Amino acid sequence: MQFYLIRLSYTAAAWDQQLAHAPEVSRRLASVKRLIDNVGGSLAEYNFFKGKAGHGIAMNGKFVALGTDDLVAVLAVPDERAAHAFRMAVAAEAGVKQISLTPLIPIADAIDVMRMADSARKGASYSAPGGNATTWMGGGARGAGRGPRTKGRRPA
Repeated sequence: MQFYLIRLSYTAAAWDQQLAHAPEVSRRLASVKRLIDNVGGSLAEYNFFKGKAGHGIAMNGKFVALGTDDLVAVLAVPDERAAHAFRMAVAAEAGVKQISLTPLIPIADAIDVMRMADSARKGASYSAPGGNATTWMGGGARGAGRGPRTKGRRPA
């Protein structure tokens, strides 16, 4: 499965309809879940503060947000094609102002990716300009992170 952060903004007309039909929100969520199911995916379910003095909050699905985004959620789908299909289906609706999907990876996978990045960087003697590294010019050291300078100009 691949994971994506969904960020969505509604139009004013969409908010107007949702305010008028707020008690029916569970029907709306069921419709969204059917769409996601039709592309082979699911929404994340959350358990916050589990085990803390008997207080816990279970959350199923989406969050309404304050700020630029009106809604956020985490989506799991089998592949990138399914993610595109979901995004296109939602974006085609008149009440959606904007939708974006940000790829996410579980922390265990991120640690493996970090190891891969570190190995690739060391194997290539790579570093970017601007830090303390001495190899950003593509090889040997020229001083504490500084490459050759010409009068009044920095290397490109």
